[in-house]
Amino acid sequence: MMQRLWILCAIALLSLLVAGCGVLTEESPESDVSGGDEDAARDDEGGDSEISGDQEEASVLLHMPNDTGLWLEEKRHAVAVRDHETEAETALRAWMESADFLPAVEAEVSRQGDKADISFTSAIKDMEVEYEGLIVQSLVNSLTAVDGVASVQILVDGEETHTLAGRSYIGEPLQRDESLLAREGYRPIAPADPRRGETFLEGIVRSVDADSGTLEVEVIQEKGEGGTARFGLADDVVLHQQIIVDGAEKNEEIDCEDVSAGDAVAMILRADDTARAVIVLE
Repeated sequence: MMQRLWILCAIALLSLLVAGCGVLTEESPESDVSGGDEDAARDDEGGDSEISGDQEEASVLLHMPNDTGLWLEEKRHAVAVRDHETEAETALRAWMESADFLPAVEAEVSRQGDKADISFTSAIKDMEVEYEGLIVQSLVNSLTAVDGVASVQILVDGEETHTLAGRSYIGEPLQRDESLLAREGYRPIAPADPRRGETFLEGIVRSVDADSGTLEVEVIQEKGEGGTARFGLADDVVLHQQIIVDGAEKNEEIDCEDVSAGDAVAMILRADDTARAVIVLE
């Protein structure tokens, strides 16, 4: 009986010692790495703040090409938060996850003051050339949404380059441009793309048939006399009224009924000669 009591007492004493060791381990200061020096160095370089891993995911606002590839649309993309990741790194990762139009490519971002340097691997050169301008502006607009980022320098393998796929100049830091951003009640007009068989012309409206969606236009040509032709409006046609505000040109979206005979217009025609865009000039 006394032997069993001694055994039970020994077991109880051993349990208390183990529990006490566990408490000492949890409170040990050596297990907490502050990273304060790293944060200070990042601030000195103009870097953005880190995102706390306490959050499970972040919602990042992006400007992404729409389904037609003609303009940008705002969208939010949820990404899992990673410890010690900067806002710019999170924004780039969100953009890469949303950019299903890109080839298999990797990228990284660093901060130099208010400029973000984004370096892609050379596989970026395999991107679709006809969408290059829109993709570049999508990236720039998405990254300049990060606090403190005013411009974006796009690099390939860490080196400056004039272009990604041969079309858009990226040899200098690029700034935010919302001229191709759609918003409520407004769809932007992308420039005519000759590689898609598109043409640009200017003329004077002679008649409008809103029911059939056609315009009769006297075409103005640079050389020689222009003729009068009838153009159909594409189902997704965008019509703008150009206005001057404080000396600057701006566009407002209008309906076909707002176009009148005598209006000076600029038109973008697709390969089938239907107009995807009509701008009534000031």
